[in-house]
Amino acid sequence: MRYFVAIIGLVYAIPAFPALADSPKGFAIASFNKAQEISLNVEGKRFVRRVKPDRISFTCLNCRSTENVDLNLSKSTDGAEGRFRSGENSIAKIEAGCKSRDPACSIEAVTINGAVGWVSSTGFGRFGLSMTSLFKNGDKLEIQSMAESREAALTNARAALDQIAPIIVGKE
Repeated sequence: MRYFVAIIGLVYAIPAFPALADSPKGFAIASFNKAQEISLNVEGKRFVRRVKPDRISFTCLNCRSTENVDLNLSKSTDGAEGRFRSGENSIAKIEAGCKSRDPACSIEAVTINGAVGWVSSTGFGRFGLSMTSLFKNGDKLEIQSMAESREAALTNARAALDQIAPIIVGKE
């Protein structure tokens, strides 16, 4: 009798497998363990990298002052992606929060192959800071860029967005 119940259970479970196979995919890269080909190129700057499974850190060797770019992979479990996609947490709302801390803060929307998010530019003490958040089906990529000026931080962040984020996000 137990075998009969198990077989009946399998008959009902098998049709559910295609639904599992079609579930939304997050990023193409879930870990930086095999990220040998990932590098950061910004005109006139020489970056070295340090790789951990969930993080790549780039440091400029020939810059006048400290310039760093960090990329962090994680899961988005706090509902931020859903609030952003639905418009509940809009660019205007995010920018208003940022401007309350720094009136010169700017935020703009970013989309890459089905991933959505924003990039910000603000001050951080005597440094410039650019922070990016990208979401795709529960995966989250954060890019933090710090440099001597806002412009340099944003330039480095945009280079990471253009060169590295599409590799991580993958195709739509």
